[in-house]
Amino acid sequence: MNNEERLGGASEHGSEWDTLTEYGEQHPFETRVEVESKLSGKERRAEQKMLKLMTKEHPEIYSDSDELAEANTKQVLDKIRKNRGAIAELGKGLESREDLPAGIERAVRYFCEEYGLRVPTLDIYEDKKEKVRSACYEEKTDVLSANVSCMSSPAETIGMVAHELWHKHQYETGDEAYEINFRYYYLPENYNAFRSQLIENEAFMVEDEVADICRRAYVEEHPELKRGIWTERRLKDAWLDRRYLEIAREKPGRK
Repeated sequence: MNNEERLGGASEHGSEWDTLTEYGEQHPFETRVEVESKLSGKERRAEQKMLKLMTKEHPEIYSDSDELAEANTKQVLDKIRKNRGAIAELGKGLESREDLPAGIERAVRYFCEEYGLRVPTLDIYEDKKEKVRSACYEEKTDVLSANVSCMSSPAETIGMVAHELWHKHQYETGDEAYEINFRYYYLPENYNAFRSQLIENEAFMVEDEVADICRRAYVEEHPELKRGIWTERRLKDAWLDRRYLEIAREKPGRK
């Protein structure tokens, strides 16, 4: 069953839909990040109203997308797990942010081959003013941009590439559920709500699997992590995130 069949076909919107403001009808996906910080109170209320309406109409896309996301990513996740050795290699040799441009390019070529995609144009830059991870794939220009200043570890970096290229895959499938979600895409203040929408739920499933493989490979090669002698400061100096320590401290047999 494809996504269109799951969605039950196109739906009819009532007068409430028609009376929403122009902003409530949504900006294109590529401009959402730019406008999000400039919303007036009226615009934000319109956005919240639209999100409530879309969630009611398409819960399988906005509020309860796990089943659809798991079905859509099953094949690629199985392939990633099967090729975990190759994935782990992508995270090696990234000792500092200076190594990232070449590492990102290598990962982009790998995942494009895995997903059956053409390699996009890369825009790798450094902007220390940005305090949170900044990476985005823009469909109109076919550009994947990434700020290397915001990456917290090699694993996060490789996972980010897998995440953003999954969005490229979503764009190119022409699937109705993806089209709806990209048209009515939300950056709510609630992070869990942001991750629960279909296109992000899927992309994070792929990212988390890839990043986990990279972290576990690093931990296996650095037994000193398991001895519990690493401090938060040492983690930061080694350009690793706290998840590496959490994996190192897991009880045997857990994964």
